[in-house]
This record gives sequence, structure tokens and C-alpha cells, in this order.
Amino acid sequence: MATNDALVNLKRRCSTIRAAVTRFVAKVNEVPQYTNIDYELQRLEEKAEELNSVDKEIHMLLTDVEYEQDIVDCEKYEDNAKLTIFLAKKIREGSDKLHNHEYFGCLRSFDTYSNASDTLLLKT
Repeated sequence: MATNDALVNLKRRCSTIRAAVTRFVAKVNEVPQYTNIDYELQRLEEKAEELNSVDKEIHMLLTDVEYEQDIVDCEKYEDNAKLTIFLAKKIREGSDKLHNHEYFGCLRSFDTYSNASDTLLLKT
């Protein structure tokens, strides 16, 4: 019973962290309009690390079948967070490959995420 309670609590915590990751990704995606990009980027990195840690704790309590189902969602959040962090840093550094501060949108809604080729949209 204690294991089930721990799993429920971890999943609740995970849900809260995922919401924060989604919020920070959206704010970082507003580059260059958003002026606090360094702060939002730092918070996104912290939340991504925290989410990874909680996911590992959850995975230790799941059955093999549950693990296989959960890992897909975890990878979506991790991939989107990492891609957003990478692109935001490139924009902040003024990378020529990203056209020095052109607007980019590197995240589609987590609910509609389905195709890796749809994750990066650059406007030139």
C-alpha cells in the first residue's frame, strides 16, 4: 500500500513539473519578444532536470508494461525541453544558422506532439 501511495504522490508531482516545463517552454519560445529569456531558460533547465529525477523515481515503481507506456510521454517532454534549450541558446548567442534573432517556434502542443519533423519551425 505504501508503494501505491508513493507512486500516486510521485505522479502528482510529475504532473506539476510537466506543467511548469510546458509553461517555461512556451515563454522561451517567445524569443526575442520576451525580455527575461535568461531567467526562463534557467528555470526550464532546472525543471527539466527535476522532471528527469522524478521520472526515474516513478519508473522504479512501475511494472514493465506501465514503464513502456510511461517512457514515451517522458521522452516527449525531455526532447521538447532539450530542443527548446538548445535553440534558445543558439538564438541568444546570435547563431547565423538561426538568422540572428528571427522568431522560432520549436514546440507544438504536448497533446498534439506526434512527429519529430513537426517540432521545429523557422521563419526567415
